[in-house]
Amino acid sequence: MSGEQAVAWPGHVSRPAGGEAGQGLPAAVVLVVLFWWLATGVIVAVERNDTTRLLGVIVATWLLVIAGILAARVRNECTPRGALIGFTAGALAWVWVSALFYGGIVVGATAHVPPDLGMAPSVPLAIRAVVATGWSDLLALATLGAFYLLPGRNPTAWHTLAVFWGVQQVAKVNVFFGVVNAGVRFLPERLAFLTAFFGPPRLTPLLVVSIAGLVALGTRWFLRARRAPDRFTRWRLTLLVALVTLAVLELIVLGIPHDLPLWDAFLRMRG
Repeated sequence: MSGEQAVAWPGHVSRPAGGEAGQGLPAAVVLVVLFWWLATGVIVAVERNDTTRLLGVIVATWLLVIAGILAARVRNECTPRGALIGFTAGALAWVWVSALFYGGIVVGATAHVPPDLGMAPSVPLAIRAVVATGWSDLLALATLGAFYLLPGRNPTAWHTLAVFWGVQQVAKVNVFFGVVNAGVRFLPERLAFLTAFFGPPRLTPLLVVSIAGLVALGTRWFLRARRAPDRFTRWRLTLLVALVTLAVLELIVLGIPHDLPLWDAFLRMRG
């Protein structure tokens, strides 16, 4: 019997709502992790040559069109299905932004770092780092704004995009100040200049603070999902919690001194 169908005695809080959020989280985490793993691997693999890179951008652009159609169709559908489709739309839009960035289509200024700036994190170096990826960030924000302006009662698509962009900024700041495993091998040759903005290979307190902050955010959303009175809100927040959980795992990987062979097959495909 669902939470909406259960009869609640006066002063009694029905439990199915929280149970649904708790049971849905593992499945949502698996779904998000599989999407993240496959999307990341494909984006890495299509950097093999100019032809595969162009095909990757074309496919990613079609995915953006599909994302827009999906988001428009469920903009007023406040159901678990609407939450799942909205999340998918936001994720597909983020694939397009990432494909244009890693394909070197939309990045930013590629000016080299003057020797006098050195490798230590500094304000001048930070400004150059922002400029180096500025066009990509503007594209992401423009895409986020377009989904935000889409009228309707289902905000899942733009919420998903906002979380993707936000956690990316957190990861970029940590890499700038320095992490043990910055994932240099995933950068295609045309983005190798970005390593000039990578901090020293060491852990900083910022990584711990970032992980703690995301854990706190995910916990807050999880508790809100358990207390939500409707299934749509429970599913929407559960999917976002899964995404934040994945972001925490990514930050933990940045602090691991060894590269995990999660995408070795795709790296071999890239060559």
